[in-house]
Amino acid sequence: MFSDGAFLFSVFYISFLFTVYAVNFPLFIFYDYGSHVNINLNLYL
Repeated sequence: MFSDGAFLFSVFYISFLFTVYAVNFPLFIFYDYGSHVNINLNLYL
């Protein structure tokens, strides 16, 4: 029972990390790109 629970927890934890990585990685690219075009973004805001 413990091995099954540990397996399910590891699968859930890896999928959680993958989801966080998949969501945050484009945001990091967007913020890094936005820092270069910050002046252009301020013109629209």
